Amino acid sequence: LEKKMSQFRNWKKDARHAHLELGLLEWNLGPATGAEGSDESTYLTQGLVQADMLMQFIDQDVFMAAAWPLMWAPAGKKNTGGFRSFFDSKTGNASSSKYIFRWFSMAGHGTVLDCKSPTPEGIHATTILQKGGETILVYVLNKSEEDKNVTVELPKPFSVVSAQSFQEEGTLGKAAVKSLQTSSADQTVAFKMTDTSLVFLELAIDQQDTRTTH
Repeated sequence: LEKKMSQFRNWKKDARHAHLELGLLEWNLGPATGAEGSDESTYLTQGLVQADMLMQFIDQDVFMAAAWPLMWAPAGKKNTGGFRSFFDSKTGNASSSKYIFRWFSMAGHGTVLDCKSPTPEGIHATTILQKGGETILVYVLNKSEEDKNVTVELPKPFSVVSAQSFQEEGTLGKAAVKSLQTSSADQTVAFKMTDTSLVFLELAIDQQDTRTTH
């Protein structure tokens, strides 16, 4: 997807069509039924795929993307709630994806920031200055099957408001949100991620520093 987006931007520039924008009218979790030796989708993989796609949309400046389907039962099969649906058809409860969409909704109308840090293999990070300029949102996705130690360097001094991890709970592919321990100094924040997980940080910018620089 990232390659295709880059090709579109290059074509737009070469063709002098700067007014064109990129929209994705359908995006969701592709066939992941466990057939033919493939991995079967779970609430964990559902949320991580959503996070991965939303981070790419932000990084690549996608103009519009359709919403995730609320209910989707494959033809002739019962809807298990862990494939593409936002709601579990059996219980009527929202899946763990509610955390993913809640976190990313906070990035609306924000400004993408450069996040300078040696990135461990398998790590994807997106950083947003929230509208209003008082809070920085950091999304870090661990796409590897190993725990990772991550250090993020930010452009301004800050204090940690909230640090949470979307990660596996149990052995059945269920997902849970847990508080994450971090350590911060100067303009860096460090933490340890479990394998195949997402970390979401809310950081309050030091307002004294903001007044000084402006």
